[in-house]
Amino acid sequence: MTNTPLTLGLLPPLNGGLQALAQAGQQDRLIEHYFRAYARSFVRVFYFSYFPEQLEQYTGEAELLAAIKLLPGRPGRRYTFRLPFRWAGELRQCQVLRVFQLTGVIPAAMARVRWRTPFAVTYGYDYARFARAEGQRRRALVLWLLEQLGLRIANAVIVTTPALRQHVSRFIPANRVYLIPNTVDTARFAPAPHLPPGCHLLFVGRLERQKNLFMLLDALEQMANKPRLVVVGDGSQRAELLAAAARRGIDLEWHGVLPHESLPGVLRQASAFVLPSLIEGQPKALLEAMSCGLPCVGLNVAGTRDVIRHEETGLLAPPTAAALAAALARLMDDPGLAHRLGRAARRWVESRFSPQQVIQQEIELLCQLGEAKIG
Repeated sequence: MTNTPLTLGLLPPLNGGLQALAQAGQQDRLIEHYFRAYARSFVRVFYFSYFPEQLEQYTGEAELLAAIKLLPGRPGRRYTFRLPFRWAGELRQCQVLRVFQLTGVIPAAMARVRWRTPFAVTYGYDYARFARAEGQRRRALVLWLLEQLGLRIANAVIVTTPALRQHVSRFIPANRVYLIPNTVDTARFAPAPHLPPGCHLLFVGRLERQKNLFMLLDALEQMANKPRLVVVGDGSQRAELLAAAARRGIDLEWHGVLPHESLPGVLRQASAFVLPSLIEGQPKALLEAMSCGLPCVGLNVAGTRDVIRHEETGLLAPPTAAALAAALARLMDDPGLAHRLGRAARRWVESRFSPQQVIQQEIELLCQLGEAKIG
């Protein structure tokens, strides 16, 4: 990376912004790690929000407020087309744009056509396939079309797993695809000094069809010694899940959405972590659980199997309730196995996902794109 002064533009996903991240307890991750690193590496940073908000609402740090200018907007699909006109002057100043998810790619594509501004976009999971998994066929078609447009016009596509790199490389040149994983704050998400009392299973995530939580209830119902299930998150299936658990005699404790800074304490109180999703990208909740040294069980499906190495850093089960029940029972009945898998998971995450090394890879890529435009 050279010392060429560059201006960076940050584009959140459609209807994204710090307010949306705060609702999911995720704004600190962006501010503390990414904003701080961007402020050190670029002469100016613009963040194009979809909300009428100011950065001062989320941080009072003078260095960040001086280096990063938040440009407010408004939620709605129409705004994604209006954004490049409302903030045309600021977009034109950017030597490079960073799009955090595929759904935020339209303003970047418009800037690329109008000013030849290069951009990098994250392709963190198969968006159309996720929509189909949740029964949203029309949305799946729209996302597929957006994928074809956005990824083909992007200067660089950031993927988080080898499987996604292989998928994307089918329709864009492989030299524009970059494997950069998600980050985990391994200092914050660290193992508990002592084993937690009792025995309970933890799930963190959206309560939606794609997460396959009713299969988890089926699996727990089949277990002779049912652990208590603690659920952190919210979604359209919450009421139905709570009612189903009560009918089946499953001890389910629901916490709703918690701030990101509260999650390490919740993880350190758990005995094991479970992810019953039908499909994943590179699941951050699973990586954070592994960073805390939790033994983890997931289904042997796309995304999850890129994170869990069966019998080494966790257990993978075929996607059936009976197989998931057997894997959970095995983990609960064998403390030695659980301890070994948890320690191995922690070492694996530490060696690959620390914010410093991951974000530096991204910054070097963005600088290459920006300097190429100047050159």
